[in-house]
Amino acid sequence: MRDASQWADEVSAKRPWRPAFFEAIARELQELSTPDASVLELGSGPGFLAQYLLDPVRLRSYTALDFSDAMHTLAKHRLGSKAEVVAFLTRDFLDPTWDEGLLQYSSVVTLQAVHELRHKRKAPALYSRVLPHVHPDGVFLMCDHYYGVSGMTNSALFMSELEHVEALTRGGFVEVTCIHKEGGMVLYRAKSA
Repeated sequence: MRDASQWADEVSAKRPWRPAFFEAIARELQELSTPDASVLELGSGPGFLAQYLLDPVRLRSYTALDFSDAMHTLAKHRLGSKAEVVAFLTRDFLDPTWDEGLLQYSSVVTLQAVHELRHKRKAPALYSRVLPHVHPDGVFLMCDHYYGVSGMTNSALFMSELEHVEALTRGGFVEVTCIHKEGGMVLYRAKSA
């Protein structure tokens, strides 16, 4: 719990541009929003993105998936009464069975979680597991750090912008488009069909 709280306390100070990514994700979801819209967030952490999305976006359901019960506890506290509409799943997407029993969602989103695979070569396999859970009319919104100029320096852990696109494509996604880039992070929209 101490580690989770420390991460939550420091992340916004270290990356003050995160709200711009929240806004870009919200805009994408609002364009898709229907009365039965559903979101699966991978690596949901302490609930920052859920907190931002649950007001402006009309959603039938929001599923927060994270490997840490401590992060779920922080998220529930942060969301207050909004937590009642969130399904919290404790799963580790390093486990090849992490997606068993999941349905299709209007959108799957992830923010600063893919590098937790601990090596970029694992990303296409993760994306191929995400693919069947994105409705054919939906989108996968993937945001993470990138390697290169103005980005991160660890080329084994972080993908270049081109490698991000290639990994999403190898995972089965199409129409991969960069929709926001700032502070060493990049957000892509990818379609399942």
